[in-house]
Parts: sequence; C-alpha cells; structure tokens
Amino acid sequence: MEKDRVFFWGLLCFIIGIAGGSFFRISIFFLALLGSAFFITLLLVFRERKFLLFGLFAGLFILGSHLSASEKQRYENIRYSLEEETGTFRILSDPVENGFFQNIFLRTLSCGSENCPSKDILWQAPLSLGLQPGDSVSLSCRFDPPKNFDPAFDYRMFLAKNGVGFFCEHAARIIVLPEDKVGKALASLYLPKRKLEDALSHIIPEPEAGLAKGLLLGGNNYLSASLQEKFTRIGLSHMVAVSGYNITLIAQCLLVIGLFFGLWRKHALLAALFGVMLFILMIGVPASALRAGIMAGVVFAALQAGRLARQTNALLLAASLMLFIHPLLLRYDLGFQLSFLATLSIILSVPFLDRFLQDDFIGKSLVEIIFMTCAVELFVLPIILFSFHTFSPLVFIGNFLVLLVPFIMTLSFFSALLFILLPGSHVFFSWMSYGLLTIITRSVEWLGDLPKTSVAVESFGLTASILWYIVVAALIFSLKEHYSYKRHEERT
Repeated sequence: MEKDRVFFWGLLCFIIGIAGGSFFRISIFFLALLGSAFFITLLLVFRERKFLLFGLFAGLFILGSHLSASEKQRYENIRYSLEEETGTFRILSDPVENGFFQNIFLRTLSCGSENCPSKDILWQAPLSLGLQPGDSVSLSCRFDPPKNFDPAFDYRMFLAKNGVGFFCEHAARIIVLPEDKVGKALASLYLPKRKLEDALSHIIPEPEAGLAKGLLLGGNNYLSASLQEKFTRIGLSHMVAVSGYNITLIAQCLLVIGLFFGLWRKHALLAALFGVMLFILMIGVPASALRAGIMAGVVFAALQAGRLARQTNALLLAASLMLFIHPLLLRYDLGFQLSFLATLSIILSVPFLDRFLQDDFIGKSLVEIIFMTCAVELFVLPIILFSFHTFSPLVFIGNFLVLLVPFIMTLSFFSALLFILLPGSHVFFSWMSYGLLTIITRSVEWLGDLPKTSVAVESFGLTASILWYIVVAALIFSLKEHYSYKRHEERT
C-alpha cells in the first residue's frame, strides 16, 4: 500500500473512531480489551505487512473512540457544589444579548474553595453591566451544570466542546476589577472587530448592515427576530449562523477572484490565504473562524502539490489535529462540520473543473463559482437537515442567493476596510455590497411570507445522513474511475 493511502486510511480511521465515541456510549475497558486482543491476534497469526497495517488502523480507531468517549465522561462526571462560591474570573469573549440578560463566558482566575469551577463558565449577566472581553470580575454564584432545555439538543455537550462545564444564573456581589496587562492584550484582539462593526453600521443601512455583520462575523443575533425566522423558514439559517463555514466561503471567493484577474493558481492560493488570515484578525480571532482558517490554510498549501491524495490528506490531518485537542468538535460543533465538508467539496470538485473547463473559456470563473457552490450545498445539506430538522423546497431557489454570499462578504469587508483607512474611497464598493445584500434581504422576506415554505424533517437522523454520504462517495468514486478509464483509453 502506498504511503499516501496508508496516511489517508490511518487518519480516516482515527476520525471515524472519534465519531463512534461521540455518538455511541463505548466502554473504555471494552476498547482496551478489544484492541489488545486484536493486536495480539495479528502479531501471532499474520506476519505480512498489510495485516500489521490493519492493526495500526484499528489502533487509531480505538484511540479516537477513547478520546471522544473519555472527554464526554469528563464533562458528565464534573462534581458540582451546592453552595455559593466566590472568586475572580476573566471574561473570555464578547457578551451576547439574549432577552433580558447577556451571555458571558468566564474563566476562573482565583477562588478560595476547593470546589472552584475547573472548566469555563457560562454566566447570565445583567444587561446593565458594560463588560468587555479581557475584563476581570469578582462575584459570588452557585455554579450549576448547564441545563438541556430541548431533549433533541444536548446543550450541555454543545457548551462542553468549547470547554464550558458550569452555569451561573444569579450572581451576587459583582465587582469589576481594574484592567491588567493580560486583560488589555485580550481586549486588543477585539478592537478590529469593533472597528469593523462600526464601519458596517456607517456605510450600509439596516437591515442589510445586520446581514453583512452576520455573514462576516458569524451569528444571526445581528438580524431582527422576524428576518431570522424567515431565513429559517426557507432553509438558509446556516448562511449567517456559523462563522467557520463562512470562512470557507470567503476563501473560495478570494481564490476565484484571484484566478479571474489572471493570477497563477499558486499566487491566487497565497493571496486567498493572506486574505483569510487578515479577515480572521479583523473579526477578533473567534475559535470557530480560527479552526476554519487553519483548515483552509493547510488545504490551500496542499493544493499547490497538485495531487488529490495530498490535498485530502492535508484536510484530514488538519481535522485530526483539531479533534485530538477537542474531540467533541465532530459531533457538537456545527461550524467545524460545515467548514470541513465545504472544504472537502472544493477539493473534490477541482479535478472535474480542470477536466471540463478550458483555460481560454470566457465564462470559466462564473462556472467555477456555480459548480463549487452546488458541490458545497450537496455536502452540507444533510448536516443542515440533521441539525435544524426542517426542509424548505425553496432552499433550491435560495441556493442561488448563496452564490452571492462570497461576493457580499468580500465587498463588505473591503469597503469597511477602506472606510477605516481611507474614508470616502469606500462608496462605490459599499453601494455594490448594499445592492447584493438588498437582493438577499428582499428575496428572503418575499419567500418567507409564502405559505407552507417549510416542513419538519424529524425523521432525518444519523442513519439517513450516513446513507447520503455513502451515496455521494460512491458517485464520486464511480465518476473518478470512469474518467480515469477514459483517460487511459485516450492515451492508448
């Protein structure tokens, strides 16, 4: 077996093991016993190299299962105190308004009790507190386990994948402490994001400005409640809900723009990678965007190698490293799932584009965008159905709106950057961005007002998703074999 294939199957077995431990309750003792018996059998009975490779693959599968299963158990077995605890905590991210309070993530700095929270904390803070990332606060609270309000959604594990294991609802004796060096450094990471938000508010009217912020920064809290509902009704809620997925769209758009302006693919890849890094810095380096940026960077570097095996291996390596550090991402992080699948779809679609499109074809860039967008939707649709449990026949019409998203994100970001650096030079680009944003908002409002625009898809579960991807994989494999055979015939 070639080294590329060994690497591919090894990483894939590890990721499948992570999935197995995430979705099924597997005993660590059973895994250890099974792995030991399997390895001993292979070593005693088979001496050929290929059987030892199978043992390696089985070991990686068991390792992945052990990591994810033990991580779940670690959060499920946290010991919680029934008493109120007092300590000092650091604010880790932007407060997010949610009704009559704001959600804030805290990390313990100091605490006088042995029952101090060992994991990060979700705090429902009063809206009256003007808190920023990096601030330190002293407070007293009873730190409870996060509650699952919906049996179909494991909110506790959703928070655990980001390291959050405690929940504080009613804090007392709240004191905002003087800013320190670490707080200043953390707050400085969010300054570009503040500048970007302010710039978009100045150059684009509402509700289009809210949509631009949602697309660039990730999150539908910038939209009005009625517009959020209409995005959900027509099956496009993922468009503004996940920043990691949007990073992939930006990378795709920058790559196509570079090719459109005549750059060699190598130079276009470097320009896209630089643009993605700049964008992640501008939005405050959120974890989901950083993971998607790393994934895009590794894959873009591999695309220069020109071999599909190396490209897929690079993507699997990036995903495996992230899952090794945070095993719960695979099941509970929608942004990770969508950005991984979107990047994979781009990798798999490039060879078909190169085969069918000639370099001198006039509409090559437009065809590339349409083809890549359709490929992305083919890969992410099962995850959307599985996560949101709704399907709208209008999603096929809505997918034409998705074609505009990479351009909107690029134009909005570029015009906001021009407004910050050279006020007045942004006007042309901001009006272009506003026009495309208006097309989406007006279309969503019109489509969302139509009767019976969505149906519940409660039955689309894990089995249906697996079957979907098996069919897609079989289709890609058959097409690859078909064109490989035709290429061989042409040569002979």
